[in-house]
Amino acid sequence: MTRTLQEQLIKNGLAIKPMKKRKKKSKSQNFKEKLSKREIEALMGINRDIYKRVKGSFRKK
Repeated sequence: MTRTLQEQLIKNGLAIKPMKKRKKKSKSQNFKEKLSKREIEALMGINRDIYKRVKGSFRKK
């Protein structure tokens, strides 16, 4: 049997064994939050006050 160089180094204790790959969990599985329509609109900034510049000062419209 022919062994690779990496296998020989592992057998002699001279190399680090390769780590096992972990499965990644998607964020949607970890955290599920239901947002209402009003909360989504607030995050998007739909219901903000509107300001207008009048003679150098800002006024609420």
